[in-house]
Amino acid sequence: MELSVAALGVLWGLARLARGALVPRKEQVELLVQVADSTQADEQVQVKCVGILGSLAQNTGEVEVNKVGLGSSCHLNGANLGGQVIAQYLLSYIHPTPRSAEPTLHALSLLIDIYADETNTYDTNFRSLNGTEVLASSITTLRKLVRSIDRRKEGGGELRRWAEEVEGNIRGFVTYRRKLKI
Repeated sequence: MELSVAALGVLWGLARLARGALVPRKEQVELLVQVADSTQADEQVQVKCVGILGSLAQNTGEVEVNKVGLGSSCHLNGANLGGQVIAQYLLSYIHPTPRSAEPTLHALSLLIDIYADETNTYDTNFRSLNGTEVLASSITTLRKLVRSIDRRKEGGGELRRWAEEVEGNIRGFVTYRRKLKI
């Protein structure tokens, strides 16, 4: 498992370096989702898979490049993802129910990074998913997730501070996107 985590870390680093230039393939996205959603995947594995997916989603080419349909073998909370976008998978970390804190916070941070610029061609994917309202409806859930982080545990204080920052960023992002009225 350690080797897998290390390999995913290397892939995430490379994906971050090539962000916007990588053209995601259906098989890559399916594999990353399957690995992240597997019962053996711990938080480290989920974080790295989410990070790689976030980098793949930032291809500034054609809109369709950002729309990587997932096959019938890939499920999101039991529902088939056929024809949906990476953004939907990232949104699934908070809606309808949150997953573990750290991967959820990474997914939310990536959603802001990916869709902060509404002029990007791939922003239409976020809009078609009604992403702003999904995030808005999840703020209470996010607040509960933030409060559930125990500051007394090792690394808990730092995680809690980051979670509070992400919560504030999500609130600001929702406000900003609503003002755009697009």
